[in-house]
Amino acid sequence: MQVPDYKAMVGDASDNVPGVTGIGPKNGHSLLASYGSLDGVYSNLTNVNDVVGDMPALGTQSPCA
Repeated sequence: MQVPDYKAMVGDASDNVPGVTGIGPKNGHSLLASYGSLDGVYSNLTNVNDVVGDMPALGTQSPCA
């Protein structure tokens, strides 16, 4: 598992990383298993609902932009 990508999506209270609203450990793992990395998830945002169901909180902008 790609720990930095996982923590960026799920969040990490000890490092004060908020994560993505609506993405928890189960969905974070599913997304990384399907797309390999956070970049892979962003490249496939139109397909993300197929993996984790309806995720209206996921937009098309990178939080790092």
